[in-house]
Amino acid sequence: MDVGVLAGLYGGIPARVVERAKEYMRVTAARKSARVDLTTPVACLLVAGKSMEETLDQKRLSSLAGVSHRLVEQNMRKILNAVDVRSIVQTTPAALCIRFGCEAITELVNRVYAEYQVTVQHERL
Repeated sequence: MDVGVLAGLYGGIPARVVERAKEYMRVTAARKSARVDLTTPVACLLVAGKSMEETLDQKRLSSLAGVSHRLVEQNMRKILNAVDVRSIVQTTPAALCIRFGCEAITELVNRVYAEYQVTVQHERL
């Protein structure tokens, strides 16, 4: 199923998200790092939605495409690697402080997070 058709069936998905999902489909197909199958349009729409902070229902999209939502989750990881958009999954402590209205403690949170990273690295050794 095409990304545009799937977005039309779902309804209410902004055009910019659909365009980003189509771009992710093109990049994935070009890199051939993820096999393009029935779950790929769903995964691309979900990744595009996350990257643009749009909420999409994974189970509903999966059922519209006739695929298992568990297979979509697996394919989402492949899409993330193929299009190199890890930034939608990883975020900085400062960004979280700003998002939740705690700008005053940004420096403190950054220091605590840096100490945590050092501790984790020492435990791995």
